[in-house]
Amino acid sequence: MTNFWLVGIMLMLLHDITDVTLIFGRGYREKKNLNKYVLHFFYTLGFLNWLFWRDFVLFYACIFTAIKYDLYEFKQDLTEKE
Repeated sequence: MTNFWLVGIMLMLLHDITDVTLIFGRGYREKKNLNKYVLHFFYTLGFLNWLFWRDFVLFYACIFTAIKYDLYEFKQDLTEKE
């Protein structure tokens, strides 16, 4: 399993997208006059964002594509040997 640098780049982008919403929540938490509802909103948004990007998009865009690509190359290797 080599030459998966595109999957690695996609993986890094997915992790950076989810970190942005958590940074907003942490930055707002440092404010002196903070509203608990806004803080809960940022953390809920961060969790939902994390759940969507890292669980659904990561699986379909990176893992499923890598497995599909690897099986395609394996099939090509079998047909070339015959």
